[in-house]
Amino acid sequence: MVKAHLVPDQKINLLANTVHEIRTPVQTIISTLEFLSDTPLNDEQTEYVRQIQFSADVLLSLINNILDYAKIRSREFKLEHIPFDIIRLTEQVADFVSIEAGGKQLELVTDVDYRVPPSVLGDPTRVQVVLINLIKNAVKFTASGYVHIELYRKDTDTLLFTVTDSGIGIPTEKQKNLFSDYYQVDSSTTRTYGGTGLGLAICRSLIIAMHGEIGMKPNPYGGSIFWFTIPLTPAPAPSPLPPEEFFVPRDTRIMIVDDNALALKSMARKLASLNLTAVECVQTAQEAVLALEYAAQIGQPFKIVFIDMVMPRIDGWHLAADINAHPALHGVKCYLMIPEGQLGSEAKMKLLHWFAGYLYKPVKQEKLRAVLNATYDPPIDVEPFETSQAPVAADTDSTVARGITILVAEDHPVNRQLLSTILKKYGARVYEAENGAAAVKAVQAHPEIVMVFMDIQMPVLNGIAASKHLLAHKYAGTIVACTANNDENDFSLYRNIGMHDILVKPFKRAAVKALIEKWKTTHPNAVSAQHKTPDQAQPVKRTVPVTAFPLWDWTDFEDTIAGNNELGCKLLEEYCAQTERLLQQAAAAQTRSDFGELERIGHTLKGSSGTISATRLQEIGRAMERQAHTAHAENSKKARTLFLREFARFKQLAEGWRNAHEDKLPHAH
Repeated sequence: MVKAHLVPDQKINLLANTVHEIRTPVQTIISTLEFLSDTPLNDEQTEYVRQIQFSADVLLSLINNILDYAKIRSREFKLEHIPFDIIRLTEQVADFVSIEAGGKQLELVTDVDYRVPPSVLGDPTRVQVVLINLIKNAVKFTASGYVHIELYRKDTDTLLFTVTDSGIGIPTEKQKNLFSDYYQVDSSTTRTYGGTGLGLAICRSLIIAMHGEIGMKPNPYGGSIFWFTIPLTPAPAPSPLPPEEFFVPRDTRIMIVDDNALALKSMARKLASLNLTAVECVQTAQEAVLALEYAAQIGQPFKIVFIDMVMPRIDGWHLAADINAHPALHGVKCYLMIPEGQLGSEAKMKLLHWFAGYLYKPVKQEKLRAVLNATYDPPIDVEPFETSQAPVAADTDSTVARGITILVAEDHPVNRQLLSTILKKYGARVYEAENGAAAVKAVQAHPEIVMVFMDIQMPVLNGIAASKHLLAHKYAGTIVACTANNDENDFSLYRNIGMHDILVKPFKRAAVKALIEKWKTTHPNAVSAQHKTPDQAQPVKRTVPVTAFPLWDWTDFEDTIAGNNELGCKLLEEYCAQTERLLQQAAAAQTRSDFGELERIGHTLKGSSGTISATRLQEIGRAMERQAHTAHAENSKKARTLFLREFARFKQLAEGWRNAHEDKLPHAH
C-alpha cells in the first residue's frame, strides 16, 4: 500500500476546498428555512425551525472562520489597499451586534475620534472581520453592564481600536495564549458559550498582515480590554464636496439624560464634534427636571433634551410626560434615545407625540446631525415642500368614534394619555379622570359621556367600586374594564357586577377600535355623525425639511436585497449611471425651460432613489417634480442643485459599500 503524504500547503488547500463545498449546502439550508418561516406554521413547528436556523448559523460561522484561517495560512492570501470610510465602518460593525447586545440589556457605546480622515487606505473587509470578532466576543462573555468600542488616532501614522467590556475577564496566567490557534481559556468555555477558539487567532494573523499590533489587558473595573492598531494612511482626496450645512447655533443649550456614564460622555463628545458648546449632562430624571426648571427661571432655557429610554426608577417616557405637562417647559424639544431592537411593544407610545424625534443607540454622528438640523427651520436651497398624508384608511379611522363622548379613568398618566390619544384619533370627545372617585364625578358632571374606559386598580376608589356606584345610579352607558390581568375568573367578576366589556393592557389600537365599533350602535348620536365635513375631507399637510431624512438608509437597502450582494452592487451601479444621465438631461431642460421634461425627471429620480433607500434624494426628487409642475424656474433650479450636491455625497457612500462587499460575491471565491 502506498501512503500519500501531503505537504502543509496541500493540507490547507484540501481543508479550504472541503469546507467550501460544505458551505454551499449550509447556505441552501438557511435560505430554505427563511422561505419555510414565511409559510403558515404552528407554535411547535416555528420552534423547530428556530432551532434549526440557530444551528445552521453557528455552522456557517464555523465554516467562515475555517475558510478565513485557510486563506491566511495559504500563500494566496492578499490584502486590499483601497479607500474606505473607517468611521462609518466602525459604526456599522456596532450596528451588526446592537440587537444582540440590546437583548442582553447591555449598553453598547461607540466613541470615535473625528480627527481621523474621512477616507483611509486599507482592507475594509479584514478590519471589519477583526472588529466583529472582538465585539461579538465582548457581548458573548458579558452578562451585564456594557461594551465600549473606541476608535482613536494614536499618532500621526497609527489608528487605535479598543473594545472594553464588563464581562467575566481572563485569568492572568491564561492571557499569554489567547491569540494561539484553537486556544480557549477553559474547556468549559466551549460548552457554555460555544466557539472554536479560531476567532482571536484569525484576528492576530490579519493584524500582523496589516503591519499592526493586537493585544489584551484587564479592565480595572472588571472585564477585559482588547485592542489593536493598524497603520493610518489617508486616501488621496477625492473631488471636494460642498460643506454640509449645519443650522444649529453653537451656543444652543442642550441637555443629555442617561444613567450610563459611558453613554453620557460619548453623546457629549459627539455633540462637541459638531461644535456645540452649551451641553449639560445629567444621570437621573429628577436632576433633569430640576435643571430644566432652573434654566427656565433664569431666562436661559434648554432648547433640546436627549433622553435615554431605559433608565431606573423613572424611564424616558415618564420623564417626557413630566416635561410635556410642565407649564414652564413647553418650548423644550425632546428626543428619545432607544437601544436597537428595544422599542418593540412601546412603539405605540409614539402616538403621544412627546418627542420631536428618535435616535437609535449607539448614536451615529450623521444621524445626530440630521436630527439636530430638523429641529430648526433651516434656509434650505429649495422651498420647504408639503407632503400630503391623508390615506383613505386614516380618514375612515377618524370617523370611528365621531359623535361619541368617552371618559378615560386611569391613574397612570402615561396610560391615560395614550388611551386618550388613541380615542381622539378615532374622533371621540374625551374626558379624563385619575381615580374612581373622579370618574364618578365626571359622569355626573357630563351626562353626554356614553362610554367609560375604567381602570380596575386605582386609588381613592377602584374601578370595581366606581362601576358599581355608576350602575346603582342608573348610568346607561357602556363601561369597559381596563386590566393587565388575563384571568377568566376576574373577567367573570367584572361582567357579574354589570361592566359590559374588557380591554386587556397593554392597549392595542385595533382592540380599542373594535370595542368602539361593537358598542357605538347603542348610542344613536354617534351613528348620525359618520359623515365628513368639507374641511375634514382635506388632507393633512406638513412641511418637511429634506435634512430630516437620512442620505442613505443602507440597512433598509440591505434588507431589500436580502443578502444578495451581487444584486446590491448591480443596483447601485445602475442607479448612479442612470442618475448622472438624468441630471445632465435636467440641466439641458432647465436651459430651455422645459418644465414637462423636468417634472418627468424629478418623478423618475424620486422613484429610483426610493428603490435603493436613498431617502433624502427621494425627497429632493419629489421637490424637483413639484417645483417643475408649478413651473417655478428659480426653485426648480435650486432643487436640481441640491440634488447634485447630495448625490455627490451618496456616490462616496455607495462606493464604500461596494468596496466592502465585492469580495463576498460568488466570483470572488
